[in-house]
Order: sequence, then C-alpha cells, then structure tokens
Amino acid sequence: EAATLEQAQSSGFDRTEKLASWDIKENNTLENQEFWGVFNRCLEKLPEKLSKAYLMREIDGFPSQTICETLNITTDNLAVRIFRARSALRDCLDANWFSKDE
Repeated sequence: EAATLEQAQSSGFDRTEKLASWDIKENNTLENQEFWGVFNRCLEKLPEKLSKAYLMREIDGFPSQTICETLNITTDNLAVRIFRARSALRDCLDANWFSKDE
C-alpha cells in the first residue's frame, strides 16, 4: 500500500477505450434500478478498506483530510484506495452490466 497514485495509474491499465464503449445516455443506465442493484453487488465485493474510502469520498462527499484522519491513512494511500476501488468497480460493472448484451 506504499504505492502512490502515479504508480497505480502507470500500471498499464488503459480504460479509455473501454469506458468510451459504455453508452450511458442511450440506455438510461443511471436511472435504471437494475443497474443500481448490480452496482451495489459490485461494491459489496470490494475489500472493506477500499469500499470505506470509496463510499466516504464518492457517496458521502467527505473531504480527503477527514477521510484520512478517520481511516488513519495518508493522502497518497487514500488516492491509491480510491483508484483501486474505481478500477474494481469499472471491471465488475463492465463484466456484469455493460457487457451483458454482447
């Protein structure tokens, strides 16, 4: 967990093309209750330390300083946790939602 955000981002994962293929507007995905069910199942699969950081930042909207103090981690570690949580959620959603019609 000593990795920095730069190291995490330079790990060779280029999701730009994959994300571009997620046509959210066409499917009204964000308004779809089924989507949120899949999203919640993906969220539940995350390790607790990743899900806590993700939920506090992206859902609850806490500032980084508050999250770091609460979880007793550095800002670099928070950035890595958020990056890993987003990556895992993207992969899970891609496998269980966005690719289901292919």
